[in-house]
Order: sequence, then C-alpha cells, then structure tokens
Amino acid sequence: MWIYQLRPLVRVPLYACNPRKNHEQHPKTDGYPPFLYVSNCGEISQPKNSLFGTGSIYQARNMMRDAMKIGDQVFFYLSNCKTLGIVGLMEVVREGYPDHTAFDPQGKYFDPKSNPEAPRWYMVDVKYLRHTRRVISLAELKNYEVLENMPLVRKGNRLSIMPVNQEEWDYILRIEG
Repeated sequence: MWIYQLRPLVRVPLYACNPRKNHEQHPKTDGYPPFLYVSNCGEISQPKNSLFGTGSIYQARNMMRDAMKIGDQVFFYLSNCKTLGIVGLMEVVREGYPDHTAFDPQGKYFDPKSNPEAPRWYMVDVKYLRHTRRVISLAELKNYEVLENMPLVRKGNRLSIMPVNQEEWDYILRIEG
C-alpha cells in the first residue's frame, strides 16, 4: 500500500500504496487511467494517456522501480491546496519501468543524464478506482495515535510516494465513513 501525493493542475506521479495486499487477487487490468489531472482540488479527470511517473527524489524512484507491484493499492493524496488530504484510491496495474519522458530533449521531464540503456527515472501505471467518500485531511490523520508513525504525518518525511502499512491502510479505510 502506498500514498501518492499530488499537486493540483499538474501531471501526477503516484503517492500512496497499499503494501502488496493480495497480489494474486488483483489481475492486471487493461485500461487507461495512468495520467491523472486534478483541477479545483478534488475534481479528477482521466484522459486516455496511459503512463505516469515522477522525476523526483531517488527514494521515491526506487520505490516505483523496486517495491510497487501489480495489485498494490494506492491512496491518492492531494497537496498544495486549501485542504490537504486523501481523495481517492488507485491500483498499480504495471510495475516499475523506465520513464521514457526523461529521454525526450523537448519534454518537460527531460534528464540529459538518463538514457534507455541506463535509465535514472522510473514510472508505474495505475488505475483510478474511486473517490473517497470524503476528503480525509492531513489534520485529521495527525489526530490518530495509530497513524503517528506514518511517514505522511511526520515532519520532513513527505516524499511523493510513501509506504503505508496494513494497519494504517485498514484504519484509514475505516475512518473514511
């Protein structure tokens, strides 16, 4: 399980995943949704683009490359807006692979030190499952003792992708309402 943090009105990478819960029960899904665009802090649209990745910190890259597996579930976390919080659930449908946008010299995510033979950046494909019944705000998450060790609620630990343990995942789904 993971948490993926997004900034409004930008192409998003993946922030929060449910640690490999029942991989066998979640077959690979053929479908679109991997580029998610967010507008007005909460309205999520799913254009027909099929990939999404992040060119951020190496630790987040390593999680996408090495740890995120098909069937992992992901909390979609919205940041840089009035109410920070979890707004949806996603599922990994393709494991980490080289982020081809880093190879395009004209592209926004171009990295001259990355190449197809030795990629520096990776991406995963995800499928958007649903909105949460309500925004589960960061302020609310900080109030629960069971979540106190979650990277999302600790200062200085907010990568774009963060692991969520099973106890935390289940608790957040329970408080969703």
